[in-house]
Amino acid sequence: MPIPDTSMEEEKLSSLINIQEEYAEWCLRVLRAAFYPENKEGEAATLSDRLRDWAAETSDSQAGAVRRVMDLQTGMLNAAQKMMLESEVSQEKPFLELFDSFSDLYNAFLLQLHRVEKEKAMADSGIDMLTGLRSHSVLLSDMRKEMERLSRKGQVFSLGLGRIDHFEKIRSQLGENGVDKAVTSVAGVIRKCARVFDEAYRLEENEFLVSLKQSDINGAVSFLDRIKEALIEEEVTIHIDGETKPLTVSFFVVEPVAGDEITDLIELLKEDLNRQSDDCDLSLRHQEISPLQRFVRETVVE
Repeated sequence: MPIPDTSMEEEKLSSLINIQEEYAEWCLRVLRAAFYPENKEGEAATLSDRLRDWAAETSDSQAGAVRRVMDLQTGMLNAAQKMMLESEVSQEKPFLELFDSFSDLYNAFLLQLHRVEKEKAMADSGIDMLTGLRSHSVLLSDMRKEMERLSRKGQVFSLGLGRIDHFEKIRSQLGENGVDKAVTSVAGVIRKCARVFDEAYRLEENEFLVSLKQSDINGAVSFLDRIKEALIEEEVTIHIDGETKPLTVSFFVVEPVAGDEITDLIELLKEDLNRQSDDCDLSLRHQEISPLQRFVRETVVE
C-alpha cells in the first residue's frame, strides 16, 4: 500500500503555527508599546501577509469563518493602534477599557483562527463542521460509486442542489451569526427529511447537495415537498427588513443517466439557481430536463 503524501497538510499546519507565533510576538510588542510608550516599540508592531495568504487557501465552504478571522484582525489592529496612540499622547499606561477591548479581540481572533483550522481538518475527513453534513472533499468519490451502480445495475438516483433565499440580505442584516443559524437550520431540515441511505453535502457556504438514492425525478420532487413541509412545521424563520419571515430554500433537481459527468450536472444546476430570482416567494423549485433536452433547447434558441 502506498504511503499517503502528507506534505501539503504538514505545510498548512506549519503555516498556521508561523501565523500564531507571529501574532504572539506582535501582541507582546503592542503591549510593550502601550505600557512603555517611551521605548517606541509600536514602530516595530507590524505584520506580514501570512494571514492573508493562508486565508486565500481556504475552501469556499469556510468563507464565513474566514471572514470572521479577517474582521477580527481588523478590529484588533484598530484597538491596538488606539491603545498605543492613547498611551503615547498621555505618556501613561492606557485606560483599562482600551486594554480590555484589545485583549478581547485578540483572544477572539485566536479562537476563530483555531476554529477555521479545525473545520478544515474535519472537511478533509469528509464532514462539514458547522452542519454535520458531508463535505465537498468526498463528493466526487461518492458520486463515482453512484454512477457505477447506475451503469452496472441500473440503480437510478437523483441530485438536488439548493440555496437559502435572500442569503446576502441575511448576512448584511443579521451578520455571520445569523448566517450560521440559517445554514444549520436548513441542514437540520435536510437531515430530517433524508432517508438513512441518502447523502447530503454542504458544497459551499450557501450550497447544499442531496444525493437521493433509488429515486427518480418524481421521488426527488417528493423529497423537496418534504423539505417545504418541514420548514413550515418547524417554523424556521428569519428577521429581515424589519419583520419575521419564513426561511425559504430554492432547489433544482436532476436525474443522471449513464454517461453523464457529475461535475457538469452540478454546474448546470448552479446555472439554474443563478438564473432564479431571489425575490420569489416559492420555498422550492425543480427543473425536470435532461442534458440532451437542455442542449436541444439552447441550440434552438440560439
